[in-house]
Amino acid sequence: MSAFDGIAGAPGVTIRPGRRPAILEVVFAAKPAETVRSELKARGFRWARTYGCWYGPAERLPDYLADPSSTGHAPDIDLVNGY
Repeated sequence: MSAFDGIAGAPGVTIRPGRRPAILEVVFAAKPAETVRSELKARGFRWARTYGCWYGPAERLPDYLADPSSTGHAPDIDLVNGY
């Protein structure tokens, strides 16, 4: 069992333990907006095409992804239209 098991994510976002220690994988139900992708990149996250997820250091995960109550929702994620 990992220390990151059971982390709640914003609606449409799955957060799971990474394949290496202290790394998280973030999976979106649909492609996130450019602003979300840019913030992930700025925080040291990278896109893993093979696994279909973003991965990066757990301590740098944006608060709105880990705790949807911090801002109410993840911004600019349109699950209806797929982007």
